[in-house]
Amino acid sequence: MPSGGVIISDKDDRSVWTEVRDGSDVVLKRYVVADAAAVYDNMQALWNSSFGAARMPPGMPEPLSLDGDTIVMSFVDGAPLAE
Repeated sequence: MPSGGVIISDKDDRSVWTEVRDGSDVVLKRYVVADAAAVYDNMQALWNSSFGAARMPPGMPEPLSLDGDTIVMSFVDGAPLAE
């Protein structure tokens, strides 16, 4: 598990990295082109569906907050979906 400051991806349209917040590893994804608020709203809807919190293990990271153009989400161990 990363322990903060690990850059996962740095692409032109988005950057992904980890940080430690309140003692827990989180993943941050900054959107440059896409509408971060719309992505966050979609993540919230999925999290609140049977695909998210109700599933064991959850099918996605929990969206924790939206900080401007950056989504903060829980860290989920494993390979990124893009791989």
